[in-house]
Amino acid sequence: MTRGEIKRQLEDFQARGSAGRSSIPAPALITPYLTDEWFSLCAYAVEVERARLKVWLYDENSYPSGFAGGHVPAAMPDAVRSG
Repeated sequence: MTRGEIKRQLEDFQARGSAGRSSIPAPALITPYLTDEWFSLCAYAVEVERARLKVWLYDENSYPSGFAGGHVPAAMPDAVRSG
């Protein structure tokens, strides 16, 4: 994702009558999840859209809740439920 693509998509959503949108991280991200670049792009999206659209930030990557794109299990392997 780039700033230009974020702006293009948000303008398209608004032009089609969308009242808001949600960012949902996906496992196949090109921008690594929870990196400085990730947070910078999220902040940019909020900055661009908050005057025109409602903003929902979905803070999970992959399910279930608390997985954090694999960051939690990597840091705390004993917290992983098996079986």
